[in-house]
This record gives sequence, C-alpha cells and structure tokens, in this order.
Amino acid sequence: MFDINLLKYLKSLKVKKIKQSKYIFDIIRKKYIKLTPEESVRQSFIQFLIKEKNYKKSLFRVEIQLEINKKILRPDIVIYDKFGKAVMVVECKAPNINIDSNAIEQIKRYNLILKVKNLIIVNGLKCIVLKYDNHCNDFITRNEIPDYSELMNC
Repeated sequence: MFDINLLKYLKSLKVKKIKQSKYIFDIIRKKYIKLTPEESVRQSFIQFLIKEKNYKKSLFRVEIQLEINKKILRPDIVIYDKFGKAVMVVECKAPNINIDSNAIEQIKRYNLILKVKNLIIVNGLKCIVLKYDNHCNDFITRNEIPDYSELMNC
C-alpha cells in the first residue's frame, strides 16, 4: 500500500448544486452524479488515470452490473482493452474508509467474473495495487499504478 493524493484532480472537476445537494460531472457516464466522498474519489481517480497514466477515456466503464449467485455487484471502475476485454478493476472507497482485507475480498469477488490481472483499491489517500502472478498463482502487491501502455502489454 502506498500514499496517493488525488486532491488536485478533485479541484478540477465540475460540481454544481441542485436544490440542497451537490453533484459532480462524470465524464464517463456523461452526466451529473450526486457528490459523495466515494464519488469524489472515483472521479478524481479517473482524472488521475487519464492525465497521469495516459488511459483512454473510451475504455472506462463505471458501475457496470455483475451477477454472482443471484447477487448484483457493481465494481466502481472497469478498464477494457481495445478489443473489449476487461483488464483492470478499481474499487473506490471514501477517504475515511480504510483499505483492509474486506475491500480486497470485495474486489476479488468482482474478479470471479471479470478475470482481470490488475486490481486497484483507492480511498483518495492510500492505494493498493494487486497484479496476478502466474508463477505463484495469486495476486501480488505492486508499488505503483501501471501506466496505460504497461497495462495493455499484460
């Protein structure tokens, strides 16, 4: 796990007030979403991936619906390759939520269906990156977020 500061991306996001609530513009879904601490992390992390790691906006999907044992799950962010195959799942937590074994188990449940080699959990302050290692047949922790070109070479 390592530190990450997404504050500079949050400042650049479009926010508007409707009645008594604030909404943030989601550039992937192309609509305003109610601003919650988790949503601010999601939108800031999307900006980080696009601006710092050169990810292509067109390859993001947000809160897609998965079903496992008749239970509906919604991963925060799924990144696809140009052929439409999922390559990374991101789980966003509010800054006050610790990244713990529960969060790791949650993202691994998503991966029962998606079968990606890269998992990220981020709360806006801390980040954990897990990459599947074929040698040990399990996920190992990485110390950095892969850039787009590295991810596509996996």
